Amino acid sequence: MIYLSDERQHAVVVLAALDGSSWETLAPALTPAPVPAGPALTADGRLVLADRAGSTIVVMTTAGEDPELLDPAGTPVGALKGPTGVTVDAGGAVYIADTGNHRIVRASCVDAPGWSAWGTPGTASPGGFLAPTGVAVDGAGRVLVTDPAAHRLVRFDDMTGLNWTELPLPAGATTPYGVRWDTAGALVTELATRSVLRLHPDDSASVLIDGTDELIAPVAAAADDGTVLVADAGAAQVTRWAAAGGGWQATGRLAGAPGALPGPEFTRLTGLAVS
Repeated sequence: MIYLSDERQHAVVVLAALDGSSWETLAPALTPAPVPAGPALTADGRLVLADRAGSTIVVMTTAGEDPELLDPAGTPVGALKGPTGVTVDAGGAVYIADTGNHRIVRASCVDAPGWSAWGTPGTASPGGFLAPTGVAVDGAGRVLVTDPAAHRLVRFDDMTGLNWTELPLPAGATTPYGVRWDTAGALVTELATRSVLRLHPDDSASVLIDGTDELIAPVAAAADDGTVLVADAGAAQVTRWAAAGGGWQATGRLAGAPGALPGPEFTRLTGLAVS
């Protein structure tokens, strides 16, 4: 299944396939309506969304039922402010790119969590964030963060910032936006070059998908059965890419504005997840 967060519809659009033949819209029953980003999936199949308007984290079933809120307001961590990226690690902890507060926040679980936060406004190293938008956890439990305003991708071991490292990016890649870990490393969407980067286990990064002629604003990418799906906020479409002839080529696409026949609608994409 493909899960697309769409801020205009205040919902997640769920696709069974990229051809749009089977789909549904999950709109959390919340007031005010959320402005979702993310999403991420828990091991037990729940959806986790960052609500940019409500500055909370929404947890709900993949049927859209029983939305619950994770909110550190009232704890020593304090309230979130316009969170954008969210991920769930192998142990069930939720990591949040708390964009407006220039930091990363961790909830120890989705049920009765403990909270921690790390980061300060600015570009100091270690620990400075301008507006982090993406967060992932790698196979070693280390935290990866994209901070496009600071033009960098960073990694650290835990919520104390241990072993903070700024990871090198390919030439011209100055605006990393989304990041997702998979078995081959990390996929990083890059706005300046309209590309998807592959971060390898040896910390090198290369251009996996050159989207110069196909993509406008790739905000999220996810591996899907040997291919890569890319959510393009600029074109309001999702594209599928497959390895071919020594590179990667677009093999399918679905636009978010339906034509004459009913179809899935997503015109302000903010994120993508695959199960």
